[in-house]
Amino acid sequence: MSKPKLKVPSPARRHIKIEQFSPFVSASRLRQVQKLLSPDHGDQQLDGILCISGIDSRYNDCMYEVLNYLLFGFFDVRRDELESSGFAEEIIDDLMVLICSDHVEIYCNPVNYHYFLPYVSHWPSLQFHCLAENEYGGEEDDAAEEFKIRTLISMLKDCKVLGIPFSGKGQNAKFDIMTIEKWPIIQAYALDDFGSGGFFTMNFEVLDVSSKVHQLQDTQDPVTVEILLTEHFPLMSRQWSNMMQCVQMSLESSAAFISQKKTLEPLQSYFSHGLVGHKRSSSRTPFVIFSADTDKQTLSQVQKGEILGNPKDLVLKRQSPNHMICQVVSPNSPLVCTRTYFFRPHSYSGNNGMYIYVLLKMSLPFLDP
Repeated sequence: MSKPKLKVPSPARRHIKIEQFSPFVSASRLRQVQKLLSPDHGDQQLDGILCISGIDSRYNDCMYEVLNYLLFGFFDVRRDELESSGFAEEIIDDLMVLICSDHVEIYCNPVNYHYFLPYVSHWPSLQFHCLAENEYGGEEDDAAEEFKIRTLISMLKDCKVLGIPFSGKGQNAKFDIMTIEKWPIIQAYALDDFGSGGFFTMNFEVLDVSSKVHQLQDTQDPVTVEILLTEHFPLMSRQWSNMMQCVQMSLESSAAFISQKKTLEPLQSYFSHGLVGHKRSSSRTPFVIFSADTDKQTLSQVQKGEILGNPKDLVLKRQSPNHMICQVVSPNSPLVCTRTYFFRPHSYSGNNGMYIYVLLKMSLPFLDP
């Protein structure tokens, strides 16, 4: 019985939609990962870092961190595109990557191969393990599964010490080799039929490289700057404008006070909604505090992400200058902006001695260190 014909993406759909992407930037990211193989503070030299995506690693978050870094957010940015094209999640996620100091080996299938190739084709000493289209019958094909297992054994034949990305950023999960042994592909590795020589963690010394992997997110290159400016900054700027509109409306309405809760709401909603489905990677949180709450102790609390028990509103008294310190935090990027605004009472002629408040500002935008 002939195998069903695969649906293969057109060349136009494989295009990388990042203007600053280049072979140089891609190769530099690979080099950053390869640097993690070097011993650090007495650690052992790693022979390779193994990344397995999808069900075969039980959708391990730290694995996706490495793969998204190397593939420029592929699993976040393009998953919906592939699924809407009719590809099953199991086919999209069918990927294993072994990064060694002098070469890289990749297992994938004939469908996602077409998507991954533009991201990695220029990597030095790259080897693909992939069935031909007429040999692949999908994720339920026994022959394809056997090929995957034998490929994993072949990829690791020269390794003794392996680095495993285990705990996603913000999770702090304890490294447990028995958890790794329960991953489907690792369980299959130990089957006698394949002659691997026993359990995975008995054949290899497995070390946790999660903390090293998290440092990759702090590196900057032209692509990260592009994404910050085109995706994250406009969203953050829009919410800041919404906050300022709340303040301006209170001033123009001659209200007796400015509500701290109402002023903070746009920044807090943006931050909270952005964290849905993501792990919190920073202790920074948005805040708005007014004059009475801007002492050193309170400011230190909010800068550490602590929530004030009873924040005070800003009472607009005649001829009394006031100030406001506010911070917006992008939930999924290192962008943070903190500003101090001063409210200065200002009299004007023809108003019977009444005062209005003029908003002045000092700004300090910065990247979260």
